[in-house]
Amino acid sequence: MSSLRARPLPALQSLDRDERVIYIGSFSKTLAPGIRTGYLIVPPHLARIFRTARASTSLGLSLQAQATLAAFLREGHFARHIRRMNAVYERRRTILAQVLAPLDDAFTCGPMHVGLHVALIAKEPFDDRALSHALNGQRLVALSSLCIERSDCYGFALGFTNGNDAEVEAAARALTVGLLRRTPF
Repeated sequence: MSSLRARPLPALQSLDRDERVIYIGSFSKTLAPGIRTGYLIVPPHLARIFRTARASTSLGLSLQAQATLAAFLREGHFARHIRRMNAVYERRRTILAQVLAPLDDAFTCGPMHVGLHVALIAKEPFDDRALSHALNGQRLVALSSLCIERSDCYGFALGFTNGNDAEVEAAARALTVGLLRRTPF
């Protein structure tokens, strides 16, 4: 399986010398889905335009919630949370790599050093959509369903952020057993 240790790619915005990159994010995955708020980081020359567009198209988050979120960020709680969660996710990626290792003959794992999902990529074509349904109880997203122009994508996108380490390991073991029993290669 893929190496777990590697330097993450720099943010595209950090490479932008011409101020053309707009970064769009949310706190849904990094903090809590219930917050339902996002953000834009735009070049200074576009800030006024985006502020006007936002004011005319959105009711936005309540002022109290915005103030609470701003204090959370300003006081460093969010940065600490991200550092803590990075350690948790690195541990879970390691668990996944170990548990999925028996699948090496049929699958490779996409990059595992960053992100909240891992791509389990089949070495040979198969009906990943049908298999994702057959392995009920597993929440699998077929890679072929994510490919728009390519027709050579087979496998699954695996998330590992929900549950605890033991639950992630149990789900990965169940998936490994299911794939070893049901894959046609």
